[in-house]
Amino acid sequence: MKIASITHCSALKAIPSQIAPNGMSGGQASIASDWLSKVEKVRPEVPAANLYTGRGYKTLLSRIGNVGGLYVVSAGLGLIPSDRDVPGYDLTIAVGYETSLDAICDDKPDLPDWWRSVCTTRYSEPSITAISQRSDYLLVSLTANYLKMVREDLQKAACPVVLFTAESNSLRDLGKQIIRAPYTSAFDGPNGPDRGTKSDFAQRTHADFLQRLSKGVTLEDAMSSVAEDMRAWAPQKKLNNQKFGDAEIIRLIKKHRADFTAIGTMHRFFRHELNVACEQKRFTKLVRQVSES
Repeated sequence: MKIASITHCSALKAIPSQIAPNGMSGGQASIASDWLSKVEKVRPEVPAANLYTGRGYKTLLSRIGNVGGLYVVSAGLGLIPSDRDVPGYDLTIAVGYETSLDAICDDKPDLPDWWRSVCTTRYSEPSITAISQRSDYLLVSLTANYLKMVREDLQKAACPVVLFTAESNSLRDLGKQIIRAPYTSAFDGPNGPDRGTKSDFAQRTHADFLQRLSKGVTLEDAMSSVAEDMRAWAPQKKLNNQKFGDAEIIRLIKKHRADFTAIGTMHRFFRHELNVACEQKRFTKLVRQVSES
């Protein structure tokens, strides 16, 4: 049985950016042309497996083992095999960043069209569809934004796709070959083996599924075991955390940052120990702001 895993990239990277959309603006076609030109001019520095340092990505990478290969959906470089050497870059489809496609485009970005553009870089495979044509199954973990970007490509998959994504994510009209993995918020309850934040839920559940497959069971049996555990495990505890403005959260970051080496670990401390409500992307942005000041 040939299984390929596909997941999204992470904003946290191991090396400085060699390219970013600095000074770019205008229509999407013009930006795509300028960006692709930049990508072609830089030299690769590290394997994609070593570039991304987000907790969810690293957890998933550690579980791949012999259960197929891993490909990374990158808004900057396309669909990258994890063993392919790539350059450092900074471009995202997440909203609210200076290097976001949304920030540099004159109009609302057409994400599927952007995906078709970046899949032409020399680092990328042609498409998810191409990967599916040489696989029996695809295991795909994506956040809502990345799912929007690759949606049309995913719909053309030539094999069944097991999709890992947030429980709240709508999956309308994806096609009958798309099977949603039956993970629920119980995965982040007291029985969950790898609890974390919503932003890496897809990757953490993908990693858990790979671990189940590594025991030699069939894909159908692994799916059944997930469904059984989600029914049996205790529900996730709802946090009633207090919201603060940026100034107060920055003060707390300065107070506690010496105790942590990873942003994700500090964020969990804020949520579960300090009872501070702060969405992960906002928290990461504030930590970087403190580090650069």
